[in-house]
Amino acid sequence: VRLKSTADIWLSDANDQERSSSAGKADRMKLKSIQEMAAIRFDAAPAAGHEVKKATLYLCRAGTDMLRYIRVSTVSQDWEEGNGKGSYGPGDGATYTFADFTSKRAWAWPGSSFCDVIMSSGQSLAAWAERKVEKDGWISVELSPELVYALVCGDTDGLCVMDGGTLLLSNNFVFSSQAKGHEPYLKVELGAALNQAPPA
Repeated sequence: VRLKSTADIWLSDANDQERSSSAGKADRMKLKSIQEMAAIRFDAAPAAGHEVKKATLYLCRAGTDMLRYIRVSTVSQDWEEGNGKGSYGPGDGATYTFADFTSKRAWAWPGSSFCDVIMSSGQSLAAWAERKVEKDGWISVELSPELVYALVCGDTDGLCVMDGGTLLLSNNFVFSSQAKGHEPYLKVELGAALNQAPPA
């Protein structure tokens, strides 16, 4: 099944100004070392009630890049997409410092940041893999089934996607869910139905 992206945000920890910027409705997102990253929501309904045998994230390049490894994790806090269409626009929706800049809702505790709810922090689940080059500008990365289960049961608000480490701090752009025909998506291979109730 194909799990479509429904919303996303581009976040930056590069400097003080960018930590308070929003780009929820921009048509691309930047993945740059540990400085800039994305969170992407997916409609997980098609995978509900089934074993997940394999999961793959697909991203479409929005220019040249130096991506090799990609890190993906759950996000242990709900966030607002906002309406910012430009790169590094004023706070509107989620920023690196707030899950919702308008209401100043924290990512976790007062003074916390996005880093406190991703990549194994805040009880989030994390995975990483070397990306594969696909046709027509697409790249893919394998995910652990646990990330899809977390999406299905509502234990995460989308997935965080980061560059797995580029020493040159290159600007790696991928298209967002706003870019028609180039939206990120998950391809999930399903197994048998899960009929047993989970343990307490």
